[in-house]
Amino acid sequence: MSQLQTPTNKLNFTLKQASQRLDLKSPHQLLRSWWPSYKQYPLLKFVSEEPDWAVEWQAALTKPLVIVARAPHQRKAKLIFDGRLWHQGSEDPVCWILSSVTGKLVGIKDNISQLPLQNMGRKFYFAPTPLWQLLNLETPFPDPQTWQELNARTMGIAVSIYAGGFCIVDQSVAAGDHPAGKSSDKLILEAGTDRQYKIVYRRQPRAKDAPAWLELPEDADDEDANKMDEDPCQTNRSTSVSLSQSSLNLAHSLGLVTRQEHAALSQKLGTTVGSLAIHTDEQNHLRHIYYRDAGGSTFMQEVTCFDNLLGGGEGGGKGREDLEYRKRAGESMLTFWRQVWTRKAELA
Repeated sequence: MSQLQTPTNKLNFTLKQASQRLDLKSPHQLLRSWWPSYKQYPLLKFVSEEPDWAVEWQAALTKPLVIVARAPHQRKAKLIFDGRLWHQGSEDPVCWILSSVTGKLVGIKDNISQLPLQNMGRKFYFAPTPLWQLLNLETPFPDPQTWQELNARTMGIAVSIYAGGFCIVDQSVAAGDHPAGKSSDKLILEAGTDRQYKIVYRRQPRAKDAPAWLELPEDADDEDANKMDEDPCQTNRSTSVSLSQSSLNLAHSLGLVTRQEHAALSQKLGTTVGSLAIHTDEQNHLRHIYYRDAGGSTFMQEVTCFDNLLGGGEGGGKGREDLEYRKRAGESMLTFWRQVWTRKAELA
């Protein structure tokens, strides 16, 4: 077997070793900005944690690379990296199987169909539609499996196609060239794979029409822009505990809202957060109650103190006094909550 066909028995199959097997010439010159820092990285870790550099690495290779990881004694595998739509040629892909435990190269296949079935897990179901239908064409054709074919099929159509969060095809149409009766809106599509690693397509989930207050100001300062570049809804992987996503974070993960929309919604929701604090006296009677919210509103209400006396004293004097205190305390609390609801209406 040639060097390309021989599996390795070494642990932590590195990026440098993978590049040598794929006959990548002078990576230190082609990828000089990051190669020295990552060349000894385990390949499995590199393609999983550094997608930007992995895409650039694939672009320097002479063939597309497909990597799956499989645990010992498991029939199915997990797709780790698919470079078919990042390689601008028509060559057949190199198919590698890595151990998900040791990271070593345990198998090489000549054809994508020889790989173990993909374990789709519990990730969001990718419901595909034939590309020719998504493009509103009348003549059917098989879904493109290479970048070269995909680029040719979408030529002259206003469409952007994403894979793994990166735009792989961005076509536009000159003004006035739209066919009669056809929409001029640009299509936003997404490429993925099925269980047999066939490349399939769907319309990318988009957020619904956003309210006017969601629009971000064009003159936002650089500091806010840098904050938006950070992923606010990335799943916490810093410990052995994996946190389940919900609400806005889940909507962002499913592609229903963009990162900018997620940040704006979070900021707007933050203004609705309010806190209450109470102050009691030595006898544990409520005396003051405070309100504060993220919008900068703060107010305090003094609550009239009363003793819990029901009809004590001569002639029921203290009883009548207690009822009066209760009435005044109730009025104080009603005044406070009217202020709270007025503030709520201002934030609506």
